[in-house]
Amino acid sequence: MNKLAVFVEGYTEVVFVEKLIEEIAGETNVLIEHREIRGGGSKRRTFARVRAAKPDTGQQYFVMIIDCGGDHLVKERVLNRNQVGTRSFSSNSGSSSNLGQSRSTRAIGSRLMRAMKA
Repeated sequence: MNKLAVFVEGYTEVVFVEKLIEEIAGETNVLIEHREIRGGGSKRRTFARVRAAKPDTGQQYFVMIIDCGGDHLVKERVLNRNQVGTRSFSSNSGSSSNLGQSRSTRAIGSRLMRAMKA
């Protein structure tokens, strides 16, 4: 299963990315999970799964959309992605991927987009 983590600034972008991915990949070919990150700095950082992915029925793609809670926090969240839980995340199928260890998130996203067009 190909995996992609997308960091966005707020809920509007979550909806946009979700619709875009479903349109490109096909709704039945992708599992999408929505998470939120809040806090950091002086407040305790919290992670919440807003919407879990539907059951794995052999979909080709898994996309985790992470709402960072503001445009000024997106870069920080991407740079600290191992604290966000995307360094090694798993889908409902139980498989895992080391996102970001040997390849950048951009390279994985590009590969996923090329695979979806094929």
